[in-house]
Amino acid sequence: MKQFFNMSRYSRLVYTETYTFRKHYLFFAAAVVLIALLNQRVSSDSFDSVPAVIMLIAPFIFYNNLYHSIRGVNYTMLPASNFEKWLACWTQCVVILPLFLGILWIILRIITNLIHPGEVTEFINIKDSLSTYWDTIAGQSLSILAVMMFKRHKWQKLIGILFIIALVSAILGISWLKAIDHMNEDVALQSWSAAPWVVRYFEVISGLIFPFGLWLVSFFKLEEQEL
Repeated sequence: MKQFFNMSRYSRLVYTETYTFRKHYLFFAAAVVLIALLNQRVSSDSFDSVPAVIMLIAPFIFYNNLYHSIRGVNYTMLPASNFEKWLACWTQCVVILPLFLGILWIILRIITNLIHPGEVTEFINIKDSLSTYWDTIAGQSLSILAVMMFKRHKWQKLIGILFIIALVSAILGISWLKAIDHMNEDVALQSWSAAPWVVRYFEVISGLIFPFGLWLVSFFKLEEQEL
């Protein structure tokens, strides 16, 4: 069991990675502050778009050289199991980075409230913030999967795959609409009445795949690549 997971070993790995990525964190903070200065305010509606974008691209920045023949050697040789390495990556992207950006956002929001007290309607909307966080890590799970799955050109391959999926989805959607147009009125009404159930079913399946399914697949891809 200790070969698979050891809390002390995992904690050291998370600390080492956080220290290694300190320059990236400073760059992220500078980007958020710069955008806030340019906008002269910080939105009161959950996260601004900039922290969300940072969370989406962070896995590529943190782990772009994961399988690099030279730069990735240090990571491969770390005294930790593959599960600990994957969990450290998950912790970095899903817990530490959002927490860092969240604290920074709150600080900037406080400063904005002091500078523009008349504009304050609501300091923080917890429900919207959690919803935005969940939607962002669901999208981020694709980035983590791409990092673990591909050895080279990670984000380019991900964009290509997403483009193909979007194209196929558009073709299927157009085909479905055309099929309904050729149906008689009763059958068409039955098809439209079933649409909400189809959408709800799709939402449930998507909620399982994004992020849980992709997190699981990304772990097995890390195992596969390091065998």
